[in-house]
Amino acid sequence: MSPIERAARALCRLAGRPENTRFEGRPMWESYIDEAAASLSAVRHAHFVALTERLLAWSETGERGRDWREMAELKQEAHKLLLRMQAPPHDR
Repeated sequence: MSPIERAARALCRLAGRPENTRFEGRPMWESYIDEAAASLSAVRHAHFVALTERLLAWSETGERGRDWREMAELKQEAHKLLLRMQAPPHDR
């Protein structure tokens, strides 16, 4: 199950509607895909901003080996986030 589907199902349940009931020929939860996508996009944006702030605050002071490991971890995290942000909406 994709994150979009999980979020859409949760929004459907939150609205008090049975997620698998058919509505206009499709499961009810699919009516919440746009809202779920918008919510996840906002979360990704916030994560991206936080990651960017961490990268900008990173300094070269302190233990050299530790700093470079930290930068490598931040770079890997940024790469994963970028890949998720580029995924088609239903795969996010």
